Amino acid sequence: MTVIINKERKRKDWTRNMAESIKKLVKNINHGKDLNNCLPVYFQTLENKYYQNACIHSALEYYTLYEIVKEEENNYLEEIRDVLEVLQDAVKVLFLGKGNREELLKKLEENRNTIMQKMDVLTAYTDVIQIYEYVLNRVEYRFKEYRPADEEIFSNKVIQYIFQMKDNTVINENIKEVIGQLPVRMTKGKFFQLLKNSLTLYNGSDRASVETYLYMLRTASSLYHPTGMEQYFKEFSVLVEELRQADYKELTKEEFLKFTEKIEQAADKLFEVTDLFVLVQSVLNCFYVIALCEEQENSYETEEAKKLLIHLKEAFESDEESESEVFEDSLIALEGVQEVLGEEIITLEAVLFQTQNDWSQEVAGCGMKDKQNVLIQMEKLLSSSLFIELSEEDSNEAVTEAFLEKEAETLIGELKELFEHNSMAVNRAIMAAVLNKMPVFFESSEEVMEYIKNSLDSCRDMEEKQAAMEILETIMSE
Repeated sequence: MTVIINKERKRKDWTRNMAESIKKLVKNINHGKDLNNCLPVYFQTLENKYYQNACIHSALEYYTLYEIVKEEENNYLEEIRDVLEVLQDAVKVLFLGKGNREELLKKLEENRNTIMQKMDVLTAYTDVIQIYEYVLNRVEYRFKEYRPADEEIFSNKVIQYIFQMKDNTVINENIKEVIGQLPVRMTKGKFFQLLKNSLTLYNGSDRASVETYLYMLRTASSLYHPTGMEQYFKEFSVLVEELRQADYKELTKEEFLKFTEKIEQAADKLFEVTDLFVLVQSVLNCFYVIALCEEQENSYETEEAKKLLIHLKEAFESDEESESEVFEDSLIALEGVQEVLGEEIITLEAVLFQTQNDWSQEVAGCGMKDKQNVLIQMEKLLSSSLFIELSEEDSNEAVTEAFLEKEAETLIGELKELFEHNSMAVNRAIMAAVLNKMPVFFESSEEVMEYIKNSLDSCRDMEEKQAAMEILETIMSE
């Protein structure tokens, strides 16, 4: 028992000393102190932490993937058969030293891009289906009895919900959430003006931010049609076409129930395949990081992670299912390690982009420019944005008023054309989805209250109004 206690104490002491060393290193770089010595140590330390994190995280995620595949717990496993083979190859190359690392990197990138393309398609289908779900939610009360709610009491309750926190960020998110569910009773002209005004807020900002915002608006409005939409997941295409052709003004109860059931089934399928792709992409990203790393010093935890990955590879290739006890020791050894690593990485990453922006000459002088670029790539791969583009460089070019004007007119033109082919109910759903993504355009709480009351007062469709109020009641209760 004394031996175990001593080992644990040594481990804690080592962790504490490492944390202090990292803090000192980051502080020196932050103040531009002794950069010739600090920068190489910093880059090597960060690379080692990325390596450790990627090894441990990939092992845990790969184990989860193994359980799903062996139990056949997902209906979309056929979509990842080819990727699984690449992951097997990756374990062989990275941890058994068999194969070519450069060839592996190409395979990892190709498969990563394929998963990203498919996810793009799934996201587009999700956005389109959500629009029709919005429409169906607003006709539900045609087919069941209800007691009209007191609009004044409800409006006050919504206002209280919006402003219950003092944090402006939370308040703005609450406002957008509410606007996205209230009946839309504004003219197209007013809507387009709000849209145009929202883009003017980006005057002088970088082009990448504007492009991100425009992408968000196009996806929300169902304008975005990614490459591969005609190729992948045609089952959702069939449903979208059915929903597109439906007459929501004359919808029968039977049609309502049919479409509602189909949307629920589609949602389950979308969640299922999306969860699978997220898991696979996480492993791909980790293996990509490991493949980019130069030879690293292995800790006890990384050795356990490697051992687990090799066992999993063998289990994947075996016809017999491995018992969980085979993996148990490794899994226990990796418990809690990611949390410590995560804190160390956060501290180190605090100055990563500073080395790029403020100390570029010093980095070049140390011969660390290539290492820096690789680490920036690793940071992307291990971030929460699993599907981030690696080759795409953010444009820091400042946008002009003329540029924003042109982009606004283009987007408005696309929306006008879209509106021409839709019913009023669908167009209102699109407007609600876009309003939900726009920056808050109110100047005061009084304006918010006025918008809420006007939205309800102007809605003469009692069933739509009741549905909107019920949905918001559910949101507020959560």
